Amino acid sequence: MRCVLQISLLYSLVIPIRLFSEQHFDFEIPEDIAEGTLIGKIPLEPNLNYRLNGHNQFASVDIQTGEVRTSAPLNRETIAPNGTIILILT
Repeated sequence: MRCVLQISLLYSLVIPIRLFSEQHFDFEIPEDIAEGTLIGKIPLEPNLNYRLNGHNQFASVDIQTGEVRTSAPLNRETIAPNGTIILILT
C-alpha cells in the first residue's frame, strides 16, 4: 500500500501590496518506509519565514531546507480514509 503526503505551502508578502500564493506538493510514499527517510523537497522562497501550521505525527518539514521526512511509521488505515496526510506551511 502507498500513502500520499500532500503539502500546502501558503505565504503572503506585504511589500508594497499584499500578495498571496498557494502551492501544493504531493509525495507518494510506501507504507513500510523507514522513519526519518527523506521523501522530497519543496522549494522555499529565501526572503520569507515559514512555520508548520499545527502538528503532524507522520511527517515533518525542515523550514530551512525544505526537506520533507517521515517522522513515524505510516499506516494508511490510520491516516485518513483516502490515505492522505496534509501539512500546511505558512
